[in-house]
Amino acid sequence: KAAGFYAVAGSRALEDSRVCNIVLKYCLQKGLIFVEPQPSARSRAAEMAGQLECWYLRPDMVIETKDSRSSVSVQLNKALSACREKGRYVILAPASPAFIKALKETAGEKTKKEFDFISVSRIGQ
Repeated sequence: KAAGFYAVAGSRALEDSRVCNIVLKYCLQKGLIFVEPQPSARSRAAEMAGQLECWYLRPDMVIETKDSRSSVSVQLNKALSACREKGRYVILAPASPAFIKALKETAGEKTKKEFDFISVSRIGQ
């Protein structure tokens, strides 16, 4: 079952209030989280999601499926440091073998107790 609607980075359609309204209302009706990884400067999604009370997520970091284990490890360490400073840091990551290996290497027992690692489907609950 789908948990979210992933907007392609910088989608021009989201600059149009009419189109954005249709997409966000669809998300609201289906109970989907609207995920906008790289909004354009003129995107209306965050503002309109707030008005419609639709779940909206803009991750602080996006890890790609093609990223290597070592690249993912570097990114995760950066994210953990940023989280300690900011208090909250959202990573959008695939369940790829490289990510899972890097997560096991990076997130020791202390880290697992300090941070929550949740799926998109759990955010909306």
